[in-house]
Amino acid sequence: MKRFTIPFASLAMILVGCGGSSGGGSSNFTSPSGRLVTDNPTGWMDWATLQTVPPDTQMMARICDHGFDVYERPVLLRSTYEEAGDKMALIEPAKNDINGPGDSGSPVLYKGKIVGSIFAGMDSQHLYVRSIEQQMEASRGIGAASKIVVDTAYPELAQKILKHFPTEMASRYLVQRHAVTAGSSVRATTPPVPIAGRKYAATFLDGPDIAEYVMATFTLQLPDGRWLATGHSIGGNGVRALPVSMAYADGRLQDGSIWAHPSGSAFGTLTNDTLHGSVISAAGNLAKYVAAQTDVTLDGVASHRTHQVTLDAGSDDERLSEEYGLVVPLYYAIGLSNAPIYGTATLTLQVEGGEPIVLNYVDDPTNGPLEGPGSSVFLDIDFWVYFALYENLKAGDVVTTLRLDVSLTSGTPPPPPPSARRHR
Repeated sequence: MKRFTIPFASLAMILVGCGGSSGGGSSNFTSPSGRLVTDNPTGWMDWATLQTVPPDTQMMARICDHGFDVYERPVLLRSTYEEAGDKMALIEPAKNDINGPGDSGSPVLYKGKIVGSIFAGMDSQHLYVRSIEQQMEASRGIGAASKIVVDTAYPELAQKILKHFPTEMASRYLVQRHAVTAGSSVRATTPPVPIAGRKYAATFLDGPDIAEYVMATFTLQLPDGRWLATGHSIGGNGVRALPVSMAYADGRLQDGSIWAHPSGSAFGTLTNDTLHGSVISAAGNLAKYVAAQTDVTLDGVASHRTHQVTLDAGSDDERLSEEYGLVVPLYYAIGLSNAPIYGTATLTLQVEGGEPIVLNYVDDPTNGPLEGPGSSVFLDIDFWVYFALYENLKAGDVVTTLRLDVSLTSGTPPPPPPSARRHR
């Protein structure tokens, strides 16, 4: 892929603190344009035939930028070419139509047949399309990774956690302040079935405080009922097991990106993450989960929060979801406070077939006492949880227990008794 392209990866919902990106402004969506479609295309066009189509020929792109509705809108084919093994076309939408993150996987048709899917762009009007033939033949491998949305009431928290991770991984995550309850529909309508051009959401983490998911577009239904989607890799992990639900598009921002949210329960599973797209089975949700349980006691007042983490073969996405699920409830309690506190923290981990691993913050030789301003204590626990997960869990582990217990008291700790001081 050209280094100046913008992958139209899963989603760029840009309102607050979006991975270093500037704010996107208000929604650019006013009313639907194009021809509403509710069916699937009749077939697909191979690469050799696509290369015979003259430049400046009008084609149609299937776009969903509001609700579940899919509209076919005219685009112009500018060129077809091969580069570094990629079979690509360059297209331009109509002058008033723009595209951006969230459109990955959107199918492009010529004479009713799918020729490829949108996967990147030089900008919101100069778009790259990958040949559907190449997408169908894609082997597993690492490609341009999709963006993953972290949807939370505290975007500054997500940004702090992402700083722990390598730059190339952290750059995949886009952070927004959610305005709806992630993982559930706020619309009265029942999510429809997939068709080429509708949005899907594959969820890593869901709960009362935070959600993490990838959002892109269904491209083509295969003869065996599975779907090709996304148009490029999510992370190159090969086999995956992410629950898939429909996504409701709330509109398009001025930079071309789409605001959207998961809607309804999971009906399928994202099973394969390939170099040139995702493979989604609609035969039912086969994903496995673990509950990330957090108990915080502050000055004798206890609170309990549970988030659901998708077990995704020990991927970096799974580890980050586990960390978020455990520490976000703690952030609510102390992360915004500069008042002094002190206390203890215990992390319990267990994998299928193994014994529980119980870790205490103060037993870690790299840690000092758990005390200080609330915001600093939060960061101390967060860093400790991060390293504990990566040191004690490995790829392929099926996690069965994930629990963080924190007990805190306001103020500064009392001095040790004289005997303890003399012993030191």
